[in-house]
Amino acid sequence: CYIMNHDSDKIFFEYLIKNMLQNYNLVDNDLYKSEKPDFKNANLGLEITRADQTLEFEGFISKYNKDNIGNIKKFNKNFEKLGGRVLRKTDPVVKILGLHDTFHYHEDYIYIIPGYSENFNFVNKKIKDKVIRLNSNYDEDIKHYYLGIFTPIYVLEDSIKDELNEIISIQENYDKKFEKIIIVFIDKLCEFNLLNNNYNMIENTNEQLNNISIKTHEELSNQ
Repeated sequence: CYIMNHDSDKIFFEYLIKNMLQNYNLVDNDLYKSEKPDFKNANLGLEITRADQTLEFEGFISKYNKDNIGNIKKFNKNFEKLGGRVLRKTDPVVKILGLHDTFHYHEDYIYIIPGYSENFNFVNKKIKDKVIRLNSNYDEDIKHYYLGIFTPIYVLEDSIKDELNEIISIQENYDKKFEKIIIVFIDKLCEFNLLNNNYNMIENTNEQLNNISIKTHEELSNQ
């Protein structure tokens, strides 16, 4: 039985995205698990990341005792810094707008985690973080690096075109660059080729993602 916790959840998504990319022949089939990058072979390093803004709230909240926060004002301020919204339950706007607590953390407040966005802001933050790490502490023997990203955001192709230019801009001042950045959405997959500065969209991937998710659980359960 494969029991999910924070570490196993991270490993699951690393294998899930690697398996998804292999399913569409976007990366080599002989990659093996490593660290820095997450998978590699003699020619290719594949780093995996998850661009899901709600994960930041999970990490933040794990540092606090729900029954004894101590400094609620500090807690609320930090919650808002992450992009969340904090309202007193007695605020008129709560009733007027019919707002509901999505975090259930304190009896006097409503905590609202932002819904899934339709832009690449958080994705690009993750890309920049990974490019910085690529240029600081990754294996110098690996000449080709790809980045695989899972994100729950929903986008149209017009924003994909803009994202290609944004990724080029993010990497332009760094010596080492990801040659491909492949973003796995819920319903599609987009391969950004940064050597040729173009992209390839694969639509209607949600069924494959579901099937590969099941197979990935089975694969990890048998390890």
